[in-house]
Amino acid sequence: MIFKAPDRIIVGTIGAPGEREFFLQVTQGNGVSSFKCEKGQVIALVAKMREIMKEIRKGYGHVASTPVYDDLSLVMPLIPEFIIGTMALSWNELERKVILQAEPVTLDVEESDKDREESIEVYFSLEQAAGFILRCEKVIGAGRPPCLFCSEPIDPTGHLCPRANGYRR
Repeated sequence: MIFKAPDRIIVGTIGAPGEREFFLQVTQGNGVSSFKCEKGQVIALVAKMREIMKEIRKGYGHVASTPVYDDLSLVMPLIPEFIIGTMALSWNELERKVILQAEPVTLDVEESDKDREESIEVYFSLEQAAGFILRCEKVIGAGRPPCLFCSEPIDPTGHLCPRANGYRR
């Protein structure tokens, strides 16, 4: 699937903090496509996208006039096309677009050839990329707060802190 001119590109979650499931959702025209991903993938995606934006800024000066920030929720019903496995980001200088490529998780060698047809390519304008980064950071930060002592996430019921000799925090 190729999304050359997406209207909306967001990462969102469903579930309570500590049990959230992460989804990448792309809307183009009347179609909505959802892809399940991991929080770690979103964190890595944001870090790499920030790095690419920094390099573009060095080469072109000011890159995004106003970030296209989308604070709306995921479109339901949420039926993922596939679970994202590998991802890659690149910069298309001619189109001045950031490109996200993602392929599904493959469990079997025979399945990998079949699943290659299901990979996605999403083209971000610089404004969309800047807004995407802001949205992802907000979604990532909305999870469980970290413990002040050990930095591990604290569940609503507390947690056994290893730095406090197992006392509940």
